[in-house]
Amino acid sequence: MALLDATLIELLVAPAVLIPACGLLAMSTSARLSAILARVRDLHRQRLESYVLHTEDDERANRVREIRLEGLEVQAHWLIRRAAMTRASLLLIYASIAALLLSSTGLGIAVAWSPAEYVALGFFALGLLILLAAVIVAMLDICQSLKWVRYEHDRVSKLDDHHGGI
Repeated sequence: MALLDATLIELLVAPAVLIPACGLLAMSTSARLSAILARVRDLHRQRLESYVLHTEDDERANRVREIRLEGLEVQAHWLIRRAAMTRASLLLIYASIAALLLSSTGLGIAVAWSPAEYVALGFFALGLLILLAAVIVAMLDICQSLKWVRYEHDRVSKLDDHHGGI
């Protein structure tokens, strides 16, 4: 019986360690999603202000405003795509947590009914695969994260280069 107890404890440790790790990933991913959405809302606010504050008849000022509005729209589009990727990663993390919880439940049931070990192992493997998918999606998001900043930088640099010629 002591061997069974030790084995059961060892089996319970893996999901018990992974579930809090997934919780931390979910928390940080949720914060990242909130920041992205706040930036999208800020871009929309800037676009609306540009429309409302448009009172100049100066051709140069109008050209700068048009360039700014175009840049804001492109950034908002990219950020919405990033938000979708971040949301997908967050949902995958939650699905992984669910599979790991089912794995732990299966291990508990396996104490009384040994075939549940296979179900628990299946849910554990599924949880790991889903977590891997979440990490891959997050990595793709990170690879794209500077894209809109580079775009904005290039647009502002172009304005600076042509300061007198707009």
